[in-house]
Amino acid sequence: MSKPSAALPSTRQRRYSRDEIVDAAKELLREEGRVAFSTRKLAARVGLSVMGIYTYFESKDDILDAVAESYFSAFDSPPIQKNWRVFIVRWSNSVYDFFSAHPEALELIAWKDHVAGRAWRQLWLPLAKMWSAYGLKKHKLVYVTNWVSSVVLGEIQSQSHRPSLEASAQLYAELAVDFPEDAPILEELAQAVSGLEDKRMFDYAIRMLLVGLEASLAEKPKPARSAE
Repeated sequence: MSKPSAALPSTRQRRYSRDEIVDAAKELLREEGRVAFSTRKLAARVGLSVMGIYTYFESKDDILDAVAESYFSAFDSPPIQKNWRVFIVRWSNSVYDFFSAHPEALELIAWKDHVAGRAWRQLWLPLAKMWSAYGLKKHKLVYVTNWVSSVVLGEIQSQSHRPSLEASAQLYAELAVDFPEDAPILEELAQAVSGLEDKRMFDYAIRMLLVGLEASLAEKPKPARSAE
């Protein structure tokens, strides 16, 4: 009686859910950032071929859109209210807290003229809705919404890219030694920045934003030009 032949090893790849692949993509983004992110690296991480990844997603942008949606679905915007000052402060702090918890998500709003639409909707549409409820229309609605979002996001991005406050203080102190003619201002900067915190700097930016908004909203619209 012949012996039964040994079972051949299975070459079939394990089935993954989209959520599992999105979670793996998040890990890769946290480690390497969006620029270094690739479908090939993601496939290797989950044990699939690149074509295997494309049975779940249409493209690399589709993957990043799904990751962005997963992140930004957790963003909790404050309720819209009539007092725009209170809303701006609360919304700005919510955005700050969100990106403090998920700094890698900063790179997932837009890339190469591609906007993560669902992410934008979660984050910025409440702001546009608030200004619309306040009475802003058309160009003014676009200008003010874009300005507020640019200031808030720009401050958060600048904090994520600049040296730490400790490193800045050390740099100013070293420069004061190397350039004695500029020592007074450099020493003052070194002392001042060493006592700051990122959140305090962010709060200052928002206070200045509110001042600018007060002036902008009080500005009377220019009369339409008469046809010549």
